[in-house]
Amino acid sequence: MTKSKEISPWWDRSLESVSNFEVVPPEGALGFVYLIKAGKKSYIGCKQLISNRTLPALKGMKKKRKIQKPSDWVTYCGSCKKLTADIAAGAKVERTILYWAYSKSEMLYVELRLQMAMDALRSPDFYNGIVRGVSGLKLKDDYYKAYQYALSCFSDNSNY
Repeated sequence: MTKSKEISPWWDRSLESVSNFEVVPPEGALGFVYLIKAGKKSYIGCKQLISNRTLPALKGMKKKRKIQKPSDWVTYCGSCKKLTADIAAGAKVERTILYWAYSKSEMLYVELRLQMAMDALRSPDFYNGIVRGVSGLKLKDDYYKAYQYALSCFSDNSNY
């Protein structure tokens, strides 16, 4: 499967103007949480700016080599197969950086929080099929009842 020849530029939600599509990561940012719209469906994900790889040890050495190189974030279009197929088929694509993260845990938390807030796993408006290890196929239809019951077990559930 080949990627679309013309990839829409990233739009950084935090910038004042959208006239300059050259996105420069903030100093110290590790990655970002993004939203990709392809046609009428969307995808929420995260991407690191640097790719960490572990290579086998060189001949005669015992220690594995660790290298860092820039990731493909500039041309990245998501990891969902249905999304990339729709992009390759010519769907109109909008890519938006929602949040710059300065640690991996911060990035993963914000991604998960946005996916849950948008109910991306169950909504037909989203491509997301897995949310941080929770597969949509394993969710039962009555999960909301279980959620309500869990809330009732707490005396002060006003924060949820």
